[in-house]
Amino acid sequence: MKTESSILKKFEKNIAKSPKLDNILSLFKSVLELSRIGSPFSTLISEFIPTRRFLRLETFALELSNEFKQIEEKIDLDYITTDEFAFLFEQCFKAASENYQEEKISAFKAIIINSSTNKALIPEEKEFYLNLTKQLTVLHIQILIFLHDTHTYLNKLRISENQVQGGFNTFLPVIFPKVEFDTVRIVVDDLNNYGLTSLKSNQFGVMTVSSGLQLLGDKRTTSFGEKYIEFITL
Repeated sequence: MKTESSILKKFEKNIAKSPKLDNILSLFKSVLELSRIGSPFSTLISEFIPTRRFLRLETFALELSNEFKQIEEKIDLDYITTDEFAFLFEQCFKAASENYQEEKISAFKAIIINSSTNKALIPEEKEFYLNLTKQLTVLHIQILIFLHDTHTYLNKLRISENQVQGGFNTFLPVIFPKVEFDTVRIVVDDLNNYGLTSLKSNQFGVMTVSSGLQLLGDKRTTSFGEKYIEFITL
């Protein structure tokens, strides 16, 4: 059986000669087929990934069509025949096939729906919101939604408001228990840098008489953040 290092060297050598994705995937499978990890990778590339992408797109298209039926009278028929909408439509479908997380897929679906009815936003804003959604991770979106409406978010997670006590260092790990606190700090600052929220991580250690939800407040999103959330939400 070939060693892992020899497999990788052969793969690197062969991949350098092939610019086409199909050829690269074929080489990847052929180089690894004799190793113990060859079979799982071969199945992943040949069956699992294409199948999952197809199912995501199939579900995405079905849900999208059902949404369109409900707002049929609100759709701007002139707009949906433009190159601008065609671009947004194509980009959102492509993004939906590349993301498996519900939050991201729902956002792209909302962008298509809201683009077809919202005449207030100019094309440049819609494209900006689309690209911003591509850049944000699911954790960014979750924390953004939390800061947008803290009470609704806690109710959805079935977290009692009595559990939200103390300072940010104490209650944020309760709300996002599976995420390292330093990661939460970075995400909070990212959202602030994008202009979506008013909260900064340097506020976490500030001493104050307030605590818990009283310290956090009902809403920490900016006017831009509100506008963005409205566009990526049905």
